[in-house]
Amino acid sequence: MAKSLKHNITSAWVDAANRFSSKKGPRRIVAYVESYEDVAFWNLLLSEFNTPDRYFEVMPPTSDSLCMGKKAVLANSLDKNALGKSLIACVDSDYDFLSEDRTTNSRRIYGQPFVFQTYAYAIENFFCYPRCMSQVCVQASSNTRPVVDFRRFMADYSRIVYPLFLWNVYFHRQGDTRTFPMHEFDETIRLIGNVKVTNISSALHDLKRNVGNKLASMRNKFPLLQPKVDELAPLLETMGVKPETTYLYVQGHHLFSNVSKLVRDAVEVLRAERVTEINSVPGVKSGQRKNILSAYENTRVPVEMLLRKSTEYKELPQYQWIREDLAEVFE
Repeated sequence: MAKSLKHNITSAWVDAANRFSSKKGPRRIVAYVESYEDVAFWNLLLSEFNTPDRYFEVMPPTSDSLCMGKKAVLANSLDKNALGKSLIACVDSDYDFLSEDRTTNSRRIYGQPFVFQTYAYAIENFFCYPRCMSQVCVQASSNTRPVVDFRRFMADYSRIVYPLFLWNVYFHRQGDTRTFPMHEFDETIRLIGNVKVTNISSALHDLKRNVGNKLASMRNKFPLLQPKVDELAPLLETMGVKPETTYLYVQGHHLFSNVSKLVRDAVEVLRAERVTEINSVPGVKSGQRKNILSAYENTRVPVEMLLRKSTEYKELPQYQWIREDLAEVFE
């Protein structure tokens, strides 16, 4: 017989466990997230709502199996009595936010007061916020010179992919995941090769060509759909989607993999500048210079780790929307 899943726990069960434990201690609220990688993001956010009387315990939905992901987290939402003030679900929006209540998954999120969503496609999209990338460059290089205008880069990238993004969202809202599947969209909008400081323009040019080719193909196949696709733009704008911020709504994992390459290259450029500066200071003994260079090399930290630890994204409206949803329940 298969082991019982931890997500069979209900809010009432947690309430009972809280009553059974010490009456003097704070009440535990369990927050289920999709994976271990999501724990830090949601814990940082939920910790703002900790009080002397309660605390949030953030974890994936199972303890005795490896069943994770959005489906596992939302399993409790099928039972209206399962979730509550002692058991909440925290998930990536994917396209469910943009689909409103048109798909099965989106209906399991909309109207559920104890299901909280990112409003961006995924947590990784937050880490692609330009100020996060700029700050990581400084942290990883100890060099404040802006070698890349990340705000402009992400805006240019977003405007290029936006028209094709509308097509992809249109089909998803119809419940059609086959005509223009997500993997096909992702393949079209990815930045080909290693994006570097020196080839940003050419990378965006190649992206624009690929997106243009796919747009032409879609318009040829479905000439009558273009007006309906165009009608999505003003609707999505009311949900916060603008051409220059499309990066927040495409698949976050692929986007993060792409932009982190550019951040890594920018960091290497900035670090090389620092090394050149250290080597060019006159009158320094070779032993002292070697020690300084060694100390500087020891400051090296993986860019991806720094991006995941960045918090500048808190400025984004989408992050504030999550806070507002939580405040309605826990303040």
